Amino acid sequence: MKYTLKFLIGLAILSLNVFSSGNNMKKNRQNLLKYQSAPTKPISATEKMQYRVTRCLGREELRIHKSKSENYFFPLNQTLLIRLLSIEGATISDSIFYSICNKKNKNPSIDLFLAFLKNGRNSFKDLPNKNRSTEMSIQAFVLGLPEVMDVFMLNTKKHAPDMKCIRQFTPELIQIEDDLLHLLGNSTFLTIINKNGRFRKLVSKIRDPYFYQKKCPRRDKSPKSKS
Repeated sequence: MKYTLKFLIGLAILSLNVFSSGNNMKKNRQNLLKYQSAPTKPISATEKMQYRVTRCLGREELRIHKSKSENYFFPLNQTLLIRLLSIEGATISDSIFYSICNKKNKNPSIDLFLAFLKNGRNSFKDLPNKNRSTEMSIQAFVLGLPEVMDVFMLNTKKHAPDMKCIRQFTPELIQIEDDLLHLLGNSTFLTIINKNGRFRKLVSKIRDPYFYQKKCPRRDKSPKSKS
């Protein structure tokens, strides 16, 4: 199926409807509605670049909805989508977009997150419509990455049946939390996450959205009927 820009803009509007605050979000929503309601209006190269994130994460969101399985990638997808759409005048860099946002990658949100953790501000390229708030929005996004991490870690834990399973098969999750708890006062968040490769190792394990189900299948606790 070929996704049109109009269709993907529609997905972005639905996501933006969830959040009512933020001047950039309101402005972006108005722009998206304008583009959607005027499909015959030529779309400029700048506008196409501005909505790269919609094309990238919109496909993943659609796949998750079709599969009817909201795994731990779905909250990450939604969190990144909303935060990235608040940035006007910049978009994800060419190298990141072309290496990650392709049809073969079923879960681009986690690879985008890894790229943001590694590259920070360098994950973005400025567009001709850059304005005074662009740099502030990018810096706010980068500084908000720890909050995105919290969303991802929390929802990853929810998919494990118990802490025993986490300790046995994804001890990196606990180690990362300990690192952030004890080292954050002396090092930056990005330095801690990128230093020992634990997060990448964790991601390599749970790329399969059914990782915990396979490793630690939930037991049926319903009482057995007596014959």
